[in-house]
Amino acid sequence: MPEGTFETPQTAEPMVESKPTNWPKIILAAVLGFALLFAAAYTGYWYGTQEISNLRAELAGEAGQLKTQNQVTPTPAPVPSPAQTPSPAEDETANWKTYTNTKYGYTLKYPQTLPLVKGPVPDNLLDQLDRASFGGMEKSGDANSGIVISIGTNITDASGDIIQCSTGDQCVGKRLTILGKDRADVAMESKRILGKDVSGFSYETITPLYTQKHYYFIFTSGSKVWEITLTANNYTGTDLDNVLEIFDQIFSTFKFLN
Repeated sequence: MPEGTFETPQTAEPMVESKPTNWPKIILAAVLGFALLFAAAYTGYWYGTQEISNLRAELAGEAGQLKTQNQVTPTPAPVPSPAQTPSPAEDETANWKTYTNTKYGYTLKYPQTLPLVKGPVPDNLLDQLDRASFGGMEKSGDANSGIVISIGTNITDASGDIIQCSTGDQCVGKRLTILGKDRADVAMESKRILGKDVSGFSYETITPLYTQKHYYFIFTSGSKVWEITLTANNYTGTDLDNVLEIFDQIFSTFKFLN
């Protein structure tokens, strides 16, 4: 060995005694670890499913609310009211009196305010008058006022001859001649009588005692010429309109018996 060189002696490492493997503990530890892992996994799965269920419930609730909000409640169809039968118009002539002419075969109704003018004719002959007249409606405090409505046939001229005509215009012309008037002196009129338009005319007479309005309507039926007249003393404006309405009501009830 050279001088100055030292050799470190090698020390032998002590031998470690190997212990036998404890398999029961290893297996137990593995089982416990697997159990913990499974429990953790199951807990996570259960929590996740619960969250999903809760989320679905919340979404379903919100969807239901939206559906309810957006849902338009249908307006119920209106239930039609039962049809009401209109009340029949009141017949203002229901309580009027009836005049019947057996000689010329006609009938009509008249109000009590315009009674039949009898004159010197016996009661048993009132149903055979050539001209039936109805008069009255004198105004209070005016002895010159009143109404006369008449209907008749066999109209005669100045010579006493019965006039003959075939049309309303011809009849009107002949009646104007009897009265000594021209068409320019009168206002032409028309009334609905027996379901047809009847020609006529009107004119006014003014005196110191009264203002007199005359209406004439002439028509033919069969071989006869018929005349309906209205004379109104001191009836003007609205009062005259009311009289004309009564006139129309009277002749709305006029009819021939045959």
